Amino acid sequence: RHGHGEGGRVGEQTAEAAQAASANDSARRLRATERALAIVEGLDATLDIGRGGSVAAALQQVYALVRARLLAADPWGLKEAEQSITAIADAWAQIAPTAQGAAR
Repeated sequence: RHGHGEGGRVGEQTAEAAQAASANDSARRLRATERALAIVEGLDATLDIGRGGSVAAALQQVYALVRARLLAADPWGLKEAEQSITAIADAWAQIAPTAQGAAR
């Protein structure tokens, strides 16, 4: 099962990294980037392409893009990564009640 709560956390860390990059605070940016990368790696590791099919494959591509943006440390790219992760977290939040109801 893919956790939507982690998407919110990585979005927060990515936003923190973007703010720090804009403020030229490299130490704060690095801390936030490391936390965000750890979360993205965890999310990516839970993907099951065999069971998740094209959705899992698409998420894998998004996570690769987010990792690239985090590592580039460009404020614009970090903002783009934050928006991508936030969109995924929002989508998970919308489908979670439906999925929980169906499981009952």
